Amino acid sequence: MALDKIEINGYRGFNTTASVNFSVPNGEAGSGLTIITGSNNSGKSSIIECFKARGGYQSPSFTVGRRNADTDLVEIKLYFNGRVEIIKSQQKGSSETTRENVDQNEPIYVLPSRRAFAPFF
Repeated sequence: MALDKIEINGYRGFNTTASVNFSVPNGEAGSGLTIITGSNNSGKSSIIECFKARGGYQSPSFTVGRRNADTDLVEIKLYFNGRVEIIKSQQKGSSETTRENVDQNEPIYVLPSRRAFAPFF
């Protein structure tokens, strides 16, 4: 199952709803590869953290440092082949969240872009 899109609202630097559309594999070489780049402090790590929030078996906690001060409410929507998963704050200002329609049998894998290198063999 391919991830089509993510919408983020109220998480860290995302005070308004922002969406990222992902490449979907179509059988051709290179299809399905999405690379997220940007300057420092542009939200790349926040997108990865949203994936990690979806991946846990317990609902994540959106504490004050993770919520955007302008909205004080977090909502993350992940779109998979027409199905929508939602992770959101239960109420404004709350760190408690609810998860709707999250399928734990379809994991999202996050690979680090930096690999540790051992200079000694």
